[in-house]
Amino acid sequence: IEEPIAAERGSSTLLISVLDSSFNPPTLAHKELALSEYPTNSSRSAYQARLLLLSVRNADKVLKNGDATFVQRVEMMIHLAEDLAESHQAQPSVNIAVAVIDEPSFVGKSTKLQAYLRSRVPNETQIKLAFVLGTDTITRFFAPRFYPSGESMLQSIRHFFLEPSQGGEGSEIVCARRSSTLSQEEEYKFLQTEEVKQWVDVSAVKMIDIGEEEAKMSSTKVREGIQNRENSREFSSWEDMCCPSVARYIKEQLLYNIP
Repeated sequence: IEEPIAAERGSSTLLISVLDSSFNPPTLAHKELALSEYPTNSSRSAYQARLLLLSVRNADKVLKNGDATFVQRVEMMIHLAEDLAESHQAQPSVNIAVAVIDEPSFVGKSTKLQAYLRSRVPNETQIKLAFVLGTDTITRFFAPRFYPSGESMLQSIRHFFLEPSQGGEGSEIVCARRSSTLSQEEEYKFLQTEEVKQWVDVSAVKMIDIGEEEAKMSSTKVREGIQNRENSREFSSWEDMCCPSVARYIKEQLLYNIP
């Protein structure tokens, strides 16, 4: 994150979209998520900044042989950010940034980002972070195995979602549906569980749809497409799942054992 960012004139809240992922590699699904609009009925609410975030410690993933290094992932994220900026040419004031964080949990990421950003905005400005993720990730957010205990999970989640006036951080989750992860019935059951429903009811958890093709894409499919040298059933080539600059970078760096 380079420069201080200001809330919209007449607003005391700075709304930031946070796309937290392993970016191994970035795909057009990441682009679709990063470009998604804030789900609200109010025309006054829109993201003032969009952040691509890479954690060098992941609660559920470890670096494997053949993976892109963190430096290479950041370079691909920069290519993606530049592609996003080009998509926003009609909005010259759009603020897109790339960041790296050493924190495995979403709750910890929210706390560290809030602390960093507060020192760079006026005191009267409230920072609201909307973590944009897929259904594969939101299930992990509410999974007790990623917390020291069940009670610790509930306390951490409350601190994440509760508004600052209630002693929390006021962060939100904007979750994109992915049919490959949860069926419509499974999604409904998940959102109706006690731990999740209370936050859905106060709009701290929001669901969105992305493009049908993009919803089928994943970094895993890109890597498998490169390594197997076979076209998937959905896409004629792994390159169809990446923006051109990222695909070129993968070829130039010979990533994922590309022939």
